[in-house]
Amino acid sequence: MDKVLKGGKRAVSKVAPITSKTINDQVGGFGEFIREYGIVGLAIGFVFGAQVKSVVDVFTVNIVNPLVGLILPGTGSLNQKSLTVHVFSKQAVFGWGLFLSTLISFFIVAIIIYMTFKTLKLDKLAKKK
Repeated sequence: MDKVLKGGKRAVSKVAPITSKTINDQVGGFGEFIREYGIVGLAIGFVFGAQVKSVVDVFTVNIVNPLVGLILPGTGSLNQKSLTVHVFSKQAVFGWGLFLSTLISFFIVAIIIYMTFKTLKLDKLAKKK
């Protein structure tokens, strides 16, 4: 709001204009934040991890599960293995095959990430910081 001064003159409040220097300072600060906290590395790691997981899931479902299904008694792949428990007039179905398949997939992803970490010698970089 403008103030009315003596003599009918108005005092205009000044607002700092947005300049290209202000914008460059903020963009530069954002770039520094990205570099300092390793956001790009985190994003790359996230994308890499997601892709490794999808490859391992396909490998587990199409290679590991049928092989384990051949070894286990009964028919079907590992994902289809379950245990049905009857108690009085109720029943509960435990899909232990899908759980085991997911556990195998988890361990394969963990091994791949560990081997990548060691192969690229990223553990040495973490110790320097």
